[in-house]
Amino acid sequence: MFSEKIKALRAKKGLSQEQAARYLGISRRQYRRYETGENEPTLGNIKKLCRLFNVSADYLIGLDSDETTFKQVKDDLKEVDQEELLEFINNCLKLLLELVEKAK
Repeated sequence: MFSEKIKALRAKKGLSQEQAARYLGISRRQYRRYETGENEPTLGNIKKLCRLFNVSADYLIGLDSDETTFKQVKDDLKEVDQEELLEFINNCLKLLLELVEKAK
């Protein structure tokens, strides 16, 4: 549920409701209503929450259960050894070509 997710994400980040509200440009009372499910944020505030908590909108609204963002995956890929990655891709291509040849 959206309200539970933002409450958990806020706690995980070590922020108070006041700090989160200030980031969104709303009152603490309004933010509290997001966390209790009394109100739902605007699209603009959903975007801000995504940036604040570094999660996707799909995760926040329940379309995806993984909070990993594309940026996190991209950053992780930067740490992969480029030569190992190229070798892996070449091996995959070789396997694919072998399968195509067998299918003929």
